[in-house]
Amino acid sequence: MRQGLELGGMFTMYINGVYIAQFKNAIVDEGLNAILDTHLKETGVRRLWYMGLVGTGALANADTLASHSWTEVTAYTGSRKAVVCGSAASQIIQTSGTCDFTINDSTEIFGAFICSVAAGTSGILWSTGLLDGGSVVVVDTNVVSLNYKLTASRAV
Repeated sequence: MRQGLELGGMFTMYINGVYIAQFKNAIVDEGLNAILDTHLKETGVRRLWYMGLVGTGALANADTLASHSWTEVTAYTGSRKAVVCGSAASQIIQTSGTCDFTINDSTEIFGAFICSVAAGTSGILWSTGLLDGGSVVVVDTNVVSLNYKLTASRAV
């Protein structure tokens, strides 16, 4: 029997505690390579992951953290937010809480991404996702909260 592997991720967004949307992500080529390197080459390696916000622009599978055509929204307090996950169960792993961004200026958010560094462009880009409805406008003091769930399944 021949089987493959499918991975599907989903971001869920809230603003000031109010549900806004769920939107799917794409695991970029660099993220898929990280899976293979971590599990088939570097046994036991665990990276820290961080979530950021996507501004305008297009997403592509070939995107890297250092080279992509979308902008990163930085109108929030602090750096990218640490992604903390529980243990995988039933082929699902998800954040154990939300990544909260306290907005400090009016801006427009089109999606989210996950990468391996809290700041800068030297890390690994894991995934990117865009809101299905376009974007949301946020203002100073809004809190944008995101969680993430990744599901693995057998592809026949």
